[in-house]
Amino acid sequence: MAIDIKKAKYGECADYVKTCYRSSLEFQRPLFIKFNEYYRIYRAIRDDGKQNYAGRAKLFIPYVFSIIETIIPRLVGNKIKIEAVPREPNDLQNAKSQSALLDYEWDKMNMRAVLKSWIRQSLLYGYGILKLGWQEDTPKVELLDLFDFFYDPDGTTIENCRYTIHRSERTLDELKKNPNYNIPKTLDYKVAEDEYKVQRDAVLGLTKPKDKDVKKVEILEYWGLYDLGNGEQECLLVIANQDTLIRAEVNPYKHLKKPFIKLIDVEDVTSFAGIGEVEQLASLQYELNDIRNQRMDNVTLILNRMWKVLKGAVDEEDLVSQAGNVIHCEDMNALEALETPDVTGSSYNEETLVKSDIQLVSGVNDYTRGSGEGQGKGQVGMKQNTATGIMLLQEASASRFKYKLDNLEDSLKEFGEQLIALNQQFMDRATKIRIVGDGLSRWVDMEPDNLLGKFDIKIDAASDQPMNKSVRRAEARELLQAVVPFAQLGLDIKYFIKYLLETYDLTDIDKAFPQEQITSVPGVPAMGGQTTGSVGTDAIAGLGVTTNAKPTAQRTPYPNLGQ
Repeated sequence: MAIDIKKAKYGECADYVKTCYRSSLEFQRPLFIKFNEYYRIYRAIRDDGKQNYAGRAKLFIPYVFSIIETIIPRLVGNKIKIEAVPREPNDLQNAKSQSALLDYEWDKMNMRAVLKSWIRQSLLYGYGILKLGWQEDTPKVELLDLFDFFYDPDGTTIENCRYTIHRSERTLDELKKNPNYNIPKTLDYKVAEDEYKVQRDAVLGLTKPKDKDVKKVEILEYWGLYDLGNGEQECLLVIANQDTLIRAEVNPYKHLKKPFIKLIDVEDVTSFAGIGEVEQLASLQYELNDIRNQRMDNVTLILNRMWKVLKGAVDEEDLVSQAGNVIHCEDMNALEALETPDVTGSSYNEETLVKSDIQLVSGVNDYTRGSGEGQGKGQVGMKQNTATGIMLLQEASASRFKYKLDNLEDSLKEFGEQLIALNQQFMDRATKIRIVGDGLSRWVDMEPDNLLGKFDIKIDAASDQPMNKSVRRAEARELLQAVVPFAQLGLDIKYFIKYLLETYDLTDIDKAFPQEQITSVPGVPAMGGQTTGSVGTDAIAGLGVTTNAKPTAQRTPYPNLGQ
């Protein structure tokens, strides 16, 4: 039933949603204004009204852009794994089925691309919003424009908000195709331009054309508490053009949660909106722009100097700085150059201080970018240029990235919990899914009974691993070197070699271990009980690992490498 409420209360319900929407809009207006400023800074578009220095040069140094685009690969560089963990022993097999389905749906929804945009949104504005629903027998994920997402002014999380509202635009044909909507014949087209979206387009000098033939209706989806007649419950209320109720029912999802997942950059416990990178770096970015423009103007004045001229003694058209130019004058004392002092030296020092402040705030230093020690003027010189010093700097930055990864894992955990609930609710028949493993793909039928059970979500975004590949490789080599002596006790060295090879981003590590090739370490029999020569020693030495393992008289069967 599209509207589960008495017809006499249609107007009351629509008015309530409209009131909540306008209340949230007024509350979020200051944020929306700042969002457009942050977007301008990210795109390195100069706003003269924000700069303290107004000179000839109009440079904008894209330092904030560099910070954000350095952080994103650090957060999505590792393959994220989402896994269902059973709460009861009987659910172990179904947990494996859920994990396989989650992995398949992750690829089908192109979540890796969505993830990049979601993270970029949170770094820019402090938080990002995903909407997860079900459409046409499959889960659907959507990254929302923050100008279209409204929340309870008293809420600080999705869970403790009394309501959240998603605004969208739909054509009348799209609305009529949805069987959940009750569309009156008198419904009119009525969509007003969003002033903040217009301002955002104007940052790039864009103006979207108006297509008179495409007529749309404004839709407000209210997800939150409301009394439909049986007390307050989590409900879905949908109104068109802020005055017409077209859907009203208890939350259609059995998990009874608002279908939104928030990702924050830095948490502000007093506010729904988090703290983004641009918010803290904006004033420093403006200062850096001023310093660079002042230096540019200083150089320009030195090259194109001013002159003090006796009136009428010199043709002013001759006063042009160029090679081989001649200035005609009747009196040699009638012409004098006004020297402009060179202040570029001090400006380099100031620029270094500003960049140092930016690196302190963001945690992104020159080594994080891979540019090494700052050598040129205006670059932040790193004195810890020893291997240990560099590693300490990289680990300091990595700790900041790990915090952001931890926030990402928390948000993905909520994403996984909602996705499992949707699968259990809507998958009512066998579905073919692709399972990828060991370099092969196979298709299996996933039955609804395979998804039953209670599960927790385990997310592995590698937040507990070193972010720098060199550090990970060094640690993997040290680990392999440490465990090699235990090979004679039956330890499977292949596992540790594979761990090392994974740090080099190889696509199919199993190709390095063909089953017909016999591999061993000194004194350890190969598979099948036959001993071999020094193949294992040479292989391990080639990985930069040394071993002092000695052969023993007693031979221990080597574990099956296929396990």
